Amino acid sequence: MNYRSLRIRLLGFISIAIISIISINMYSILRIKSMENQYNDMINKMFVINNINKEINSSKLYLEKYFLTKTDSDLKNYIVHYELAAENVKKLDDYKLNEGFYLVEDLKNTVESFLESSQDAILVFYIYDRGEEFYKRLQETREITTFINEYSLKIQNEYLKYNEQLYKNISQDNSRKNAVLLISVAFMLIFASTFAKLMAKDITEPLNSLTDLSKKVSKGEFDVPELETPEIYELQVVTEGFNAMVKDINDLVKEIQDKAAIEKRLKDEELKNLTAQNMIKESRLKVLQSQINPHFLFNALNSIVLTAVEEEAYNTEKMLNSVAVLLRYSLNMIDHITTIGGEFEIIKEYLFLQSIRFGDRVRFNIKLDEEVLEVKIPGMILQPLVENALTHGIEGMEEGGIINIEALKIRNHCIIKIEDNGAGMSYQKIEEILQGNNISKVHGQTTGLGVGNVVNRLRIFFEDEDVITILSEENKGTKIYVKIPA
Repeated sequence: MNYRSLRIRLLGFISIAIISIISINMYSILRIKSMENQYNDMINKMFVINNINKEINSSKLYLEKYFLTKTDSDLKNYIVHYELAAENVKKLDDYKLNEGFYLVEDLKNTVESFLESSQDAILVFYIYDRGEEFYKRLQETREITTFINEYSLKIQNEYLKYNEQLYKNISQDNSRKNAVLLISVAFMLIFASTFAKLMAKDITEPLNSLTDLSKKVSKGEFDVPELETPEIYELQVVTEGFNAMVKDINDLVKEIQDKAAIEKRLKDEELKNLTAQNMIKESRLKVLQSQINPHFLFNALNSIVLTAVEEEAYNTEKMLNSVAVLLRYSLNMIDHITTIGGEFEIIKEYLFLQSIRFGDRVRFNIKLDEEVLEVKIPGMILQPLVENALTHGIEGMEEGGIINIEALKIRNHCIIKIEDNGAGMSYQKIEEILQGNNISKVHGQTTGLGVGNVVNRLRIFFEDEDVITILSEENKGTKIYVKIPA
């Protein structure tokens, strides 16, 4: 456990404060409870003695009333009130007096005498109705009632004396307890003030230093002195982290400056290399275009078309026209920009020729969304992909070949899908194609351009690596998705 931790210090202070507050509150509650019990005891004593007087007097009144009315209800009330007075007399056993214990015993005996005297009066009343003996018994009962009242008054006086002394003791005890309580509160305040002052010093001074240096660093002044390590653990961690950060920034700035000089030289060399590569690409394109003499080939095709017309070979005429369109487009558009609509027109010419070649072995399905007709793409992009599907996917099938070609708009992109149900390809071959290797080049076809070439041209044109996706498994067909910003 790290005792220099701010968390441990605060938890310790809070624990001490809570325990102290709880202790003071418990002490105050117990004091109040004790005073309340003592006060209730005083009140109950007086209440019991008052009830004895009240019930004995009520019992006497109902007895005298009974002698006048002779009703059972008055007799019953006389007995009830006497029993209540007797119950209250029993409660006096629980109360202690300084010097009046004999008064309680006298009161008990007098209450019992009241019962005996009153019952004798009732008995004489039944036997003699009224007479000298009855009045003698009744007068004796009245005198006993007077004695009970006198004893009750004396007991009350004794209780008052006892309670007066008790009150003085309680007051003195409360004064001592109040002094203890005030001293405890004062001690807590002194302790809290001292702790707060020490904590403020240990926290604010390091934080102020850290704040000042942070402002300098935020303005780019990294050459600042190292902060001293404070005593509090959390601030130690922050300070050490700040010192390490400033040191790392200084090292990084120097490293960036060194790298900037190196990168400048590398970019100059890279620019030269790119220029050389462009020149090589242009040379290759010119070599490709120079492989065919366009004027000779077009003239030859025109002569063949005229001959086919004269011989009424109309299918041959249409095929030769498609070949001428394809050849002219490939020579003119291989390094130019076209639209998806233009590419699909050429695809239709190409598929016409292939439908003659493959017959019923292959079925072509074309779906073109009108929203993407004018989207710009490099020329000669789609035909090499369709060629690849035919040559590597479908050509080995004797029947049932299907090639689906779709172009549709999804959100902010135009998606072109070329799908076949042919031979498929392995994962390694897909990776080689996506790396731009021209492995799918097939000699003797219309363009002689491979899928790898198409991938490279799309990435360069749209300046995005994520322009083509290939999904394929061997013997399960191939799906090629071209993603073009719309």
